Amino acid sequence: MAWSFARARQAVAQVRVVPLEPHAVATMRPRSVLGLVRVRAPGAVLIFVAARDGQPDNRFDEAMTGVMETARVLILVVTPDERDAVLAAVRKHVGRAAVMDQACERTMYSLGSIAGTELMLAQAGEQGTATAAGMLVTAREAIGRCCPDYVILTGICFGLRPEEGQQVGDIVVARRIQDVDRRKVTDDDGRPVIYRGVNVGCSPVLLDRFLAGQPTWRGARVHIGTVLTSNTLVSSERVVGGLREDFPDAIAGEMEGAGVYEAATLDSKPDWIIVKGISDWGYGKTDDVQQRAARNAAEFVAHVIAGGALRRRRHEAAR
Repeated sequence: MAWSFARARQAVAQVRVVPLEPHAVATMRPRSVLGLVRVRAPGAVLIFVAARDGQPDNRFDEAMTGVMETARVLILVVTPDERDAVLAAVRKHVGRAAVMDQACERTMYSLGSIAGTELMLAQAGEQGTATAAGMLVTAREAIGRCCPDYVILTGICFGLRPEEGQQVGDIVVARRIQDVDRRKVTDDDGRPVIYRGVNVGCSPVLLDRFLAGQPTWRGARVHIGTVLTSNTLVSSERVVGGLREDFPDAIAGEMEGAGVYEAATLDSKPDWIIVKGISDWGYGKTDDVQQRAARNAAEFVAHVIAGGALRRRRHEAAR
């Protein structure tokens, strides 16, 4: 079916709004263009071009179909090392620098497309989730602005199982997250702390895609399991020992996962997952390995996307 004004208006209510590159309009035959319909949405403008006398430009029809079906991934980070790792990993695939958009309060990076998947990046201004610059607010604003199908939190974390073969620089993919901030403290010597935070699974679709990406991955070792999340920056062997005892199935810890989960449960409800690199063991922290850990995680994310794993939009992938 050719794209007409009527169909354009109907489509607005059915799809998330995405930007159409200006050159796509500029290259069309002038005689085929009747007019433009511009629909504004948070962070994007969708341009529909109607054809005169029912004679559409086939190239535009194909372009519009591609735009409507293209999946969008939002990548979230916190530190400059994490941001730079994502920018570098994606640039290897797209061959160009990211485009920064500061039209709204939250800076967004348009990274380009890999294997038919559009990539966006947002950076929180502070670790954790408890402040206005933290990950909860950042994730919700970024999700609302770019309406992604998938959200991936990447960066660095601390490992909890070195005795099971974990090494600094290894990659952790969260099967589940456990929020350890919300707790009840009692005088019961047998159980002084009762954890009340959420224990929730990440997106089954994204978990499947990252599992499937392992056989072709030639980088750092990948570990799959439960990841602890807390607003507390852990740098204590004693505290880590307690976490290992209280959560024997946990394989790593970090600070932003709960915020991404909460933001993803609101509004458009995109699929979400955590993919991070081990930079330390929760104590004896040094900065020299953080870049390597962030780079390994970012490159694994790019590897999975480059395999076409997230080419289909979320509602299509679920079918």
